[in-house]
Amino acid sequence: MLTLASDGRAFCWGVNGDDRLLGVGPTTEMCPGAGDPDDDPEAPCSTVPAAVLGGTTFTSVSVGNGHTCGLNTGGSAYCWGVNNDRRLGTGDTITSVAPVAVTGGLTFASVDAGGAHTCGISTAAIAYCWGSNENGALGSAPGSETCLTLFVPRTSIPCSATPVAVGGGLAFASLDVSEAGQHTCALTETGTAYCWGRGGQGQIGSGGTTGDPQIVPGVPDFVSVSAGADHSCGVTGGGEAYCWGGQRQRSARPRYQRATGCGDPASPGRRGDCLRASQRRLVLYVPRRHDRLRLLLEQRLQPA
Repeated sequence: MLTLASDGRAFCWGVNGDDRLLGVGPTTEMCPGAGDPDDDPEAPCSTVPAAVLGGTTFTSVSVGNGHTCGLNTGGSAYCWGVNNDRRLGTGDTITSVAPVAVTGGLTFASVDAGGAHTCGISTAAIAYCWGSNENGALGSAPGSETCLTLFVPRTSIPCSATPVAVGGGLAFASLDVSEAGQHTCALTETGTAYCWGRGGQGQIGSGGTTGDPQIVPGVPDFVSVSAGADHSCGVTGGGEAYCWGGQRQRSARPRYQRATGCGDPASPGRRGDCLRASQRRLVLYVPRRHDRLRLLLEQRLQPA
């Protein structure tokens, strides 16, 4: 988990696998149940917020699956964490325990860290992505660059260690990268929804996988959109939610439903359950697999 202090400093807490995920360096705590239940029942962790190394101050941050990215006051992107598939955008495969600058010299208005890739929108409204390009996740044709997947069996997949422009020449106002999948959805200034990447369950609004942005058919204009593991949702200006995809129904056709819950009403659970400390105006998204940390945070976030 991660939050920003009023002065822009980032603080992280939770599982710190291999002492590299949180960006705070080695931690001495060990959390039961946080590691592999068979090989490693415990994992390094921090149950209290710890300052991210490097002294960089941020205006926004995004937590992905094994890595984190943020923007400083000048719009430069920094990332830290796992980097086997180039998801940090640093031009190499070196894992970093502290924020490192994304290459390319781009100025971003927003950045979003996903599962094995990251995307951002520049101040010129152009979407860029980097990391794994498996199943067209980067929204561009694969180049000659390849990298190895993180888990065994480690296979070679297309990737990019530097930001590449999403195809189609579209201008985007916002985007959301799937944290548990391989697709991204974005909105234009007028609210038109486009998605790209893996689409086998209809999560990009069509029945197939594509590396080119595809307009989501049959939906009105949205004010926000969110990409889940195998489905996506968007919310209209009137507060109505449309969702498409899903492993069971395998539907590419958007369906209407009214979403409920705290935080963004369109969120399909990409960051887990939502915990709110209303008096502190803080919303945290906790992965469902970390039940012990969830209970601890629920206790600590109870309003006094």
